[in-house]
Amino acid sequence: MTPNAGHRDAASKRISAALAEIGEESQRQTDGKWLERLTADCAPLIAEWDVDRAWLWRDWPDRETHYPATPDIGVDVVAKRRSDGRLVAIQCKSRKLDGQGRGADIAKKEFDSFLAASADDLWAERWLVVNGAVQLSGNAGKTVGQKSVTLVNAEADLRKQQEITPPRQRRRRRRIQPRLHAGGGDQDERQAPAGACW
Repeated sequence: MTPNAGHRDAASKRISAALAEIGEESQRQTDGKWLERLTADCAPLIAEWDVDRAWLWRDWPDRETHYPATPDIGVDVVAKRRSDGRLVAIQCKSRKLDGQGRGADIAKKEFDSFLAASADDLWAERWLVVNGAVQLSGNAGKTVGQKSVTLVNAEADLRKQQEITPPRQRRRRRRIQPRLHAGGGDQDERQAPAGACW
């Protein structure tokens, strides 16, 4: 197995496990901690997100440098972009989803502290990561401020990534069997039939 094939298999398994977790956790109202952990774990696996590394807020190595003695500012996950190394501030919002995968809208008051904390130039982007088809309420969508906020559906993006990261298919090798010849004894014949290409 090549290193890339092994990485692809591991990524495919993690994506499948994440989708299963979203399906299970989205059936009930939760505190959303599971979505924060899942986002930090899976962000580098989703090509469209352009994330090299991601950390939960409490685990971000540069937290004390930029925000000394600040335990919680509303940022749940910090991601580092693969393309340029700039940082993305992420807040996660878990919703109980209905049978069509839709959840209640997000009101502005639910992410006010995130908007204030992520307004400075340290952050190249700001994302609200949700677990399904969830929208910003009408008022929230109009008042995100000077710096835009991208609403990211983790479930939909993981499904897209799953389509382009299938598990490695194991190829069966054709075994060459020694043939018994009339003269007795085994002889290994490795001649291809006429017209065959190996």
